[in-house]
Amino acid sequence: MRQSWEDLLFLHWPVHAEQLRPFVPRQLVIDEFDGFAWLTIVAFRLTVRMRFVPLPLAWLRFPELNVRTYVRRAEQEGIYFLSLDAPKLVPIHLARFWYRLPYRRATMEMYPSGGGFRFSSRRAGRPGVEFRARYRPTGPPCRSMPQLLEHWLTDRYCLFTLDGRGRVFRTQVAHEPWPLQPAEVHIGADSMPGLDLVSDPCRGELSHFSKRIDALVWAPERLQAP
Repeated sequence: MRQSWEDLLFLHWPVHAEQLRPFVPRQLVIDEFDGFAWLTIVAFRLTVRMRFVPLPLAWLRFPELNVRTYVRRAEQEGIYFLSLDAPKLVPIHLARFWYRLPYRRATMEMYPSGGGFRFSSRRAGRPGVEFRARYRPTGPPCRSMPQLLEHWLTDRYCLFTLDGRGRVFRTQVAHEPWPLQPAEVHIGADSMPGLDLVSDPCRGELSHFSKRIDALVWAPERLQAP
């Protein structure tokens, strides 16, 4: 399928890998940068164009929120999602079935405000699981250098999932390097699962904005046991 990711907010926090271990399958190695694992919230607007699917299901556009961390399988770096929230039932069911992703339904709003955006999400049936923020870019886009943390966090082109039998699947993604901008963020609420693991609040979060990336997403493939 083809996807477009627009008006993204990235919020990154360092965590201790041993705290994160219960949330990440043992089949995956938790990746670290300078001695820390990292948790990331990404809020954005997603457009999906699916091949071989009749309209109107082939074209969908909606806000999304995900919580992710960074892992390796053998020598390949990738992403592992702790949770994904979206307001549309059809893509939620498709992603759960086909990609084995832990999607949950949520009530969401995303709209322009003050040169940036307001984003809110409240998980259905779990009113205590929510995220609200205002954010806007504060500088021009730039490409991060390979040795920098920003590059390590965003220059990843696959995601890993597991099925009920513990088999590992890899989904490859292709897109240009992220054009990242510094961001100003005001968080109104943040009770997403996993954020209680943040181990060093004094360091604060690292935040970025990105206007848009267009991506190709392949079907998942099952990996052989190492």
